[in-house]
Amino acid sequence: MKKLTSLILLVLFGVGIKAQTVLTLNEAIEIALKNNYDILLAKNAESITQINNTIGNAGMLPDVDLNVNQNLANTNINQKFSNGLEVQQSGVGSSNLNANIALSWTLFDGMRMFAAKDRLEELELQSGYNLKAQIQQTIAQVMVEYYSIVAQKMQIKATQKALDLVDKRFEVVKTQYNVGIVSAFELNQVTIDKNAINTNLLLQQTALKNSKASFNTLLSRDIIVSFEVKEKITTDTALAPANLVNAGNLQSKNFSLLAAQKGIRISQLQYRETKAQQLPIIRLNSNYTYNRQSSEAGFSLLNQSNGLNLGFTATMPLFRGGTIKNEIKTSNFIVRSNQLQFSRLKNSVNYLYQQAYNNFEVYKTIVNQEENNAELSLKNLTIAEGRLKQGLSTLLEVKEADRNWQDAETRLIEARYKLKVAQIELLQLSGELVK
Repeated sequence: MKKLTSLILLVLFGVGIKAQTVLTLNEAIEIALKNNYDILLAKNAESITQINNTIGNAGMLPDVDLNVNQNLANTNINQKFSNGLEVQQSGVGSSNLNANIALSWTLFDGMRMFAAKDRLEELELQSGYNLKAQIQQTIAQVMVEYYSIVAQKMQIKATQKALDLVDKRFEVVKTQYNVGIVSAFELNQVTIDKNAINTNLLLQQTALKNSKASFNTLLSRDIIVSFEVKEKITTDTALAPANLVNAGNLQSKNFSLLAAQKGIRISQLQYRETKAQQLPIIRLNSNYTYNRQSSEAGFSLLNQSNGLNLGFTATMPLFRGGTIKNEIKTSNFIVRSNQLQFSRLKNSVNYLYQQAYNNFEVYKTIVNQEENNAELSLKNLTIAEGRLKQGLSTLLEVKEADRNWQDAETRLIEARYKLKVAQIELLQLSGELVK
């Protein structure tokens, strides 16, 4: 009965494992690009700047208005004229219809409209860079968290292997205890080691569940969605950062820096727009007017006129309480602030790139060393386990060999993960995650 129950549980457990979907990194990135809220907001911002980038919003097109005014009246008339004619009538109806099409077109405004159009162009380009920067940041975040889950899975696998080894060691020590080779102290020590590994395994499994929930949140989907990952971290160590981009040329590659550059340009154009307020404005004004007045009685029974008018208006600001002067000063400070912010961002990006470069180079070496250490420490553990069975080694020696192997496995997994993170950071900072 126990064997049957175990078989049923094993089958059910196996079915549960197969039911879990293996989520590849590319699939995770695709989901994030489709659902991530920050990306959707950045796309909306880009769409807004695209809509606003028109010559009409820059003030280059005329304003055309249709105006219609209709008045109706009912009055009493009492009129006396110099020729002796008198008109007296009650309830006289009259109407007054006035309609016109008016055009106002700014022909010259100190080149302000051209600066405004350039500013709208730069705003559209900046929003595009911001979108690409957000996409890159999201992709990088997805990659880092995905490989973090992979690293945790690898660590759990290593811990499970350590648990299997200590189980075998427990059986050996228990047999030796039964025949009087070792004391209860050694048996208790192995039991303590086994329980400690079990506790560590439970903590790692809980941490993995939390990481998966966090990852689902990043993908903007239900946190309870179950998935598995491919348990492998691969890094192209032949990928030299120098082959990506020189740190000094990041200004032309990094999307955040490109967006900041556009911020400087936009503030400069705003400065030009503000200065243009000091120059005269010339407008073309034209309208076609139709006017009709009619009355049932009185001196004038019908008065109708229509025609086209054309004229120019020139406006020169002489004094506006110093507001224009203050706006110019403020605009100039905004330009300086954007330049300082760009310099600060550039220094930060260069530092992060250099840091990622250093990490990439050092962890390439560390991975090679830890691969060798893990291999050698596993061999030592195997030797120590064999000597323990033969009674040639102490439990303390085996425990030390086991600890060395577990530490080597942990360092190797951590080194592989950090090497991958450094590579992702290099690709992000150099603008290579998004073309």
